[in-house]
Amino acid sequence: MICKGDNKKWQFNYSEVIGAFATGAISYTYYPEADRHSVVWQNGLIKLGESAVAGVFQEFVIRKLTPHLQTHAKAQP
Repeated sequence: MICKGDNKKWQFNYSEVIGAFATGAISYTYYPEADRHSVVWQNGLIKLGESAVAGVFQEFVIRKLTPHLQTHAKAQP
C-alpha cells in the first residue's frame, strides 16, 4: 500500500487500493442476492492481500531464483 512515486518519495498507493475495491465492486455483479457491502469489502481486501503476496514474491523470491539477471541487464547498452 506504500510505493515510491515519480518524485522518488514514499507515498500511499492510491491506484492499488482504489483498483482493488473497484474490482470488488465489479465482482458484486455476479452476486446480486448477496449483501452488497460485505462482498465489496471482502473481495477488495482479498485483492489487496493478493497484491501484497505478489509484491513479496517479486521482491524476495524472484531475486533469489535469478541472481545474475540484474548484472546481465546492466551490461547491455
